[in-house]
Amino acid sequence: GAAAGTHGVDAFGVLVGYSLATVSGRRKLDFVHPDDHHLAIANWIDMLGAPGASRRVRLRLQHHDGHWIWFETTNHNLVNDPTELCVVAEMIDISDEMAAQESLRMNQQLLLRLTETLLVGVLQIDSTGTIVYQNAHASQMLGCESTDQFDGLVGAVVDGERELQRPSATEAVRRGEASRHHTRLSPQTRQPSHRPLSQLAWP
Repeated sequence: GAAAGTHGVDAFGVLVGYSLATVSGRRKLDFVHPDDHHLAIANWIDMLGAPGASRRVRLRLQHHDGHWIWFETTNHNLVNDPTELCVVAEMIDISDEMAAQESLRMNQQLLLRLTETLLVGVLQIDSTGTIVYQNAHASQMLGCESTDQFDGLVGAVVDGERELQRPSATEAVRRGEASRHHTRLSPQTRQPSHRPLSQLAWP
C-alpha cells in the first residue's frame, strides 16, 4: 500500500532522493528491486496478520539517480493501536554491510577455485576435528571421500611417519590455529608399491 502520513512519505522520499510530490500516493513496492518483491510482500502480509508485532526484512530500494540501496526495514503493526492506527517503518541503510558480504563471498569463491586447481591435497578442519572441506585432489589421494573426521582420516592412511605427524596436527586442530603439516602417505586400500607416495598439506 501507499505510505501513510505526509511525514512518513517525506522521510522515505529523503532516503531515496525523491521529492514529497513524487513519492506521495505511490506504493513502496514501486521502489523495491524486482528480485526482492516476493520478500517485501511476504513480510508485509505476515506483519499485518500479527497485530502489535514487528517484522524485519532486507530489501534493495532504488534511489532517484537509479542506483540501488540496501535497507533493513522493520515494520511495526500498530493498526489496532487506537492512538496510532498505522504501520510504522524503521529503515536503516546497510549498503556498506551488504557490500562487505558480497566482497567476502566473491573472495571465498575465488579461493575455492584456486584451491581446486592445486596439485596437493588441502583439508580444512574445524576445532571439533570435523573436516569441513577437502579439495578433489585430497579425496583422490586418500581414497576416503566419506571420511568427515580428522581422526578417521588419520586412521585411513598408512605411513611410517603417521604417529609422528598426528600429535602436532591434532594439537593444532585443538587450538584452532593455522598451521601446515606435511607427510607422505598412501591409502590402506592400496599397496604403496601400486601407487607413488604423495604429499598432503593440512592447513
